[in-house]
Amino acid sequence: MKKVVVIMNTDRAGGAERSLLIQLLAQKENVYDFLIPSVSGSKQLENLIRSYGLGSVEYYHYPKAIYNLSRSSKHFSFKIIKDLFSAVFEQNDFKKISTTDIVYINGAKAAFLFFLKNNLLKYDKKVIWHFRDYWHSSAFQSFVWSLINNIKPKNLQLVCNSHSTLESLKQSPWANCAKTVIYNPSGLQVMPKNLKAVKTIGFVSMLAPWKGIHEVLLWTKLYEKELIDLGIEKVKFYGADLYVTEGEHLGYAKQISKLIEKLLPKLVSFEGHQEPSEIFKNIDCLIHYSLEPEPFGRVIIEAFHHRVPTISTSLGGAAELIADQKTGITTLKYDKAGLYEAVRKIVTDDQFRQKIIESAFTKSIDIEEKIDLGMHQILEEVAV
Repeated sequence: MKKVVVIMNTDRAGGAERSLLIQLLAQKENVYDFLIPSVSGSKQLENLIRSYGLGSVEYYHYPKAIYNLSRSSKHFSFKIIKDLFSAVFEQNDFKKISTTDIVYINGAKAAFLFFLKNNLLKYDKKVIWHFRDYWHSSAFQSFVWSLINNIKPKNLQLVCNSHSTLESLKQSPWANCAKTVIYNPSGLQVMPKNLKAVKTIGFVSMLAPWKGIHEVLLWTKLYEKELIDLGIEKVKFYGADLYVTEGEHLGYAKQISKLIEKLLPKLVSFEGHQEPSEIFKNIDCLIHYSLEPEPFGRVIIEAFHHRVPTISTSLGGAAELIADQKTGITTLKYDKAGLYEAVRKIVTDDQFRQKIIESAFTKSIDIEEKIDLGMHQILEEVAV
């Protein structure tokens, strides 16, 4: 049994947060203390942890000026520099770390603050850093991390949510640290779905430009008549603006609202944030339309597990899940005619649809089994 302090990236229950909680559920022999940043005032993540009975929950202060930065932010202000110094010397909310066997960091924002504080904490046991996003290499970013990189390589274990994410770490300051790949789980119960017809298309993501929401909205309007003729009754968009940053997400939700006002699409409905189990009961086909390489694509595994056929641009980690014409259909980004043809094939070819559904479901079960083994191994190994 290990005592593990888990440092979370946000106080909301997004895909990365849900993934870790599900991964830890199979390792309940350990004792977990969760540290959650108080950034949005939401109790969503705390409530989810408590509902799982995983461990204690405490909140830590994350200076807003630093937290609001994203990889697309361009400069530091005086306020950011001031917050950097205060973060280093404020140790009270990380006091649990001194008595733990393992520090488990779920994301880059949490890691940045931990590394800052560790200049004084001097934690010298095992640190697991779970990468659920790419390492975006730049001279400035590498320089900043090199200044605060204070964990001995032998004590640092990097976990990547795809081989695509692992590949990006070759350009990082931690290229020589131990690394392993553990995919994100679906977290859904195995539920049979007797799909006799495709009536509702689903799109599930946080509100971010690179997710391609605006492109699918335009596509829905452009092919409105053809989709109705196919028997499509609704194109449902699920998701919310989860992350409080000042980068590319800023203002995107308002832009989407304005686009809908201009297009007035007949088929579109926005369903907001809902539990995955509810989403996949109410859609018959998933469109996953990221415009940039995606570290993993947890929604794809959720669709596989819930026997919902999937169409994806298959960029980045998503390509490790979607085998074209086998576990789904791959379409090119911005190819609206190609996207329509993919939907048409799934709607009209019952035999093909059933084949990809079953192949995808089998893949999801195989992934789930490997997740538990991988998590057990990294939590059992100790720093030397």
